[in-house]
Amino acid sequence: MPEQAAARDCPVALAPFGIVEVEDAPGLRGCPANRAATRLLGEGCAAPARLGDVAPRLADLVSFHRLQDGALLELPAESGRGRTAFRLRRTSTSLLLYAEPVDGDGSTLRRATAATAHEIRHPASTILGIAESLEAAGSSLSDEQQRRLIGSVVGQARLLDRVTADLLTAAQAQHGTLRSESVRVQPSEIIEHVVAHRERVRVNVSDGRPVLAEPGRLQQMLENLLSNAEKYALAPYTVTVRPEREPEREPENEPEQGRVCIDVEDTGPGVPPEFREHLFEEFSRAGGAQAPGTGLGLYVVRTLAEAHGGSAAYAPRPGGGSVFTLALTAG
Repeated sequence: MPEQAAARDCPVALAPFGIVEVEDAPGLRGCPANRAATRLLGEGCAAPARLGDVAPRLADLVSFHRLQDGALLELPAESGRGRTAFRLRRTSTSLLLYAEPVDGDGSTLRRATAATAHEIRHPASTILGIAESLEAAGSSLSDEQQRRLIGSVVGQARLLDRVTADLLTAAQAQHGTLRSESVRVQPSEIIEHVVAHRERVRVNVSDGRPVLAEPGRLQQMLENLLSNAEKYALAPYTVTVRPEREPEREPENEPEQGRVCIDVEDTGPGVPPEFREHLFEEFSRAGGAQAPGTGLGLYVVRTLAEAHGGSAAYAPRPGGGSVFTLALTAG
């Protein structure tokens, strides 16, 4: 299927590694289901073609192992490239080939696993400690003390929920199962809920149109953007809802629909220029970053934005700081 169709009908287009789909029939006609596969096998795979014409070695392996669900097809190293392997998975009508790393020590995955364990362990330990305190001395605590402890539990539970939601979203993107059920939703209502438990956040709304999004996913994107600002930047933070283009600059025949942008601004140091192109990559963290994190937050934001037909972008803020912009189709 062409890449545009894959993005609409089969969410494997959003996966961060190569996935190739071919017909389960003689000839193995098909094409890569995402951009990562095109980078692995060459630009000739960008349009529907016989796998043998664009990747003959891989085609030979697929032909030989096409009935073996789960087979690992390893390609020999090429000049300037390491070895590449594809895991073959059968569906009712096609074969999916998932690229798997062969060379390297997996240090990125190990670091990501350690960071995720740290992110989960701290709130889990806090909740356990509070639960033990309430069990041991609950009746002797004042109402105010109990309210503070319960408030801490709620805060830590929100953090756990956010971390696990990002892990699940990343896994769904990798396995091609990420889907969104968009409805008309007012961004201001979601923003009000997200900022309710935060301090020093200003909200400006100059575009009152609804957007097409899944409410829970929109909340997840906004939670991630604000959490990112809180970790790496300085307050005050500003959330602005605006049209993608200023009305006075739009042509008279501009369609009514367009897109609505949600900007999340901070007044921190900004993102180092050398790291900006990696901001939205999976498990990506700037060198020397001290704040804890999994490296998934911004990757999840962009992945979900694209799954909704929108986009996520970064720009330096004039005068210092960052502006992260989420753009979604107006409803």
